Amino acid sequence: MCRSPPPTMEGPAEMELQDLEQGCNAGRREGKYQSSDPAGEMVGLACCTEFDIAPEQIPTSLTVEEMRAEAWGVWWFVASCFTYSCVGILMLVRCEELVAVCPYHFWHVEAALLLQQGVLAFLNDAYFFGVSRRVQWADRVSASFLSMCQPFKFISCSMDFAQSSVLSVSFLCGVLAFAKAQQGLKEGSLHKFLFWHTCWHWAFPIGGALWIELAIRTSNELLLGREF
Repeated sequence: MCRSPPPTMEGPAEMELQDLEQGCNAGRREGKYQSSDPAGEMVGLACCTEFDIAPEQIPTSLTVEEMRAEAWGVWWFVASCFTYSCVGILMLVRCEELVAVCPYHFWHVEAALLLQQGVLAFLNDAYFFGVSRRVQWADRVSASFLSMCQPFKFISCSMDFAQSSVLSVSFLCGVLAFAKAQQGLKEGSLHKFLFWHTCWHWAFPIGGALWIELAIRTSNELLLGREF
């Protein structure tokens, strides 16, 4: 099966990659020979993608560009970045019904953030693989806010046991998948990282989509019950 090569980064992004490679090499030397040196620890925190894993914990046989090329060839990892945008579209389509179900939640804001999160996740996780600091920062801020939207629904929305279970399970699965992805990177297993980070991309969107449909269906059933 043929794999398309990763897109070539030009201009500032290419310079960032070169700086990152130099920093990672320096970090590996510092981490290997002077692990107690604070300067080496700072180099470690400053490089090697978005996941805050020290350079000595990433396989030294793979450069950042090689990891990026490997990740780009895994289509299901790249495609999973856009699951957020899919839920954002669903939320926009059902927005009026959601406002009727839960008028105190900021549905339009969350839908807009979900739409852009798909693009940010693709750029940060697949296209740049954490090299671009600007995209990395934007992805982190947006993802953190969207993650907090899920437990906030317990406060802003009234829900039954099924809705609460879907929201809780998807949130816990997402957190677990993210932790397992970081563990995979620490263990030097890029494929384990890609698998679990893909699960992280799917956990919240699936839970969100199921919750939307359950909330609207439950509300409609209650309205029909009142009519009869």
